[in-house]
Amino acid sequence: MPPIDHKNPARLSPDDSSRPVDWRWQRASYMRASAEYADIWKADNDHAVLTAYEFQVLEAQARDGLDFIRLKRKWPRLYAAYAIWSDKNRLPRHELEARIMAREEPESIAHKLAIPDPRSVQWYEDLFFHARDRLDNRGYVGGIVIGESLHYGATERDLDILWKTFGWRCGPAMLDILCQRDFPMPKLGDAQGFAAAVERAVQAQVGLKALLATFLMPINNFTQQVILDTYTRLEEIRRMADNGSGRDVLIVSLENMFTGMPWQVGSRPHLRSAVNVDDVVGRLPEEVLAIDASELELRDHELAELTNGNNPFTVESTST
Repeated sequence: MPPIDHKNPARLSPDDSSRPVDWRWQRASYMRASAEYADIWKADNDHAVLTAYEFQVLEAQARDGLDFIRLKRKWPRLYAAYAIWSDKNRLPRHELEARIMAREEPESIAHKLAIPDPRSVQWYEDLFFHARDRLDNRGYVGGIVIGESLHYGATERDLDILWKTFGWRCGPAMLDILCQRDFPMPKLGDAQGFAAAVERAVQAQVGLKALLATFLMPINNFTQQVILDTYTRLEEIRRMADNGSGRDVLIVSLENMFTGMPWQVGSRPHLRSAVNVDDVVGRLPEEVLAIDASELELRDHELAELTNGNNPFTVESTST
């Protein structure tokens, strides 16, 4: 069982403005560690806290598989919630919490995650993710439930932050796409519909990637101009579309982008023109060649720095 979170125990109250989402579970942990906490909270402990305390005591005493079977039989629904919360595979936990953020009903959540009893979802909310009653408190959601990574440090690997955020803002249908990649694609009756199905799938995947890229792109000295330029181009296309010529503008913009883009052939260091491949228009920096040879993957802002002629790190530092 994870150790006690030694934060201020006075925050472990249902009406505290900075209440942790697992305040009941934390309170039970303090009570198990010291009888003084059990005494001071005796008057306002609810059934969930008292049950969590008893569960933690027996779980800590379990010595073998038989003890855990007995624990599961004593509290089958609580045990199912605890198993999701404590499992090393975090994906079911992230999805469950995101669906709570999306205000999805426990019955629907249980069905999608193959949880036998919807009451296990309620136990999970009571002990590990008490947030549904404050989903309209935007400051609490942003500052406590989702946290500061939303504002300055999320990446595509931070599935819990992404799923919670989009679930909270967009609802369960968005989570069906994000968590399960459940894109609306028709079933093929024959091979004739294959091309249309592929086109629809590609559009959906690229659209999702564009959404995540926009959401996750950091703002720094190397990306702020890209963001401003992208926004300006989108505004131009939108205005042209209002006049009926948006498609032509989009095609011309794409042609200009690919025409002006240099290309690398194989592993050669030279960059060649997209118009005439016989024309050498540049050479990759030595730093880029060294990174390519090492098979490392750079972050977006590191690529931007190298493209601008800067070297934010040494090759030696990337090999450590």
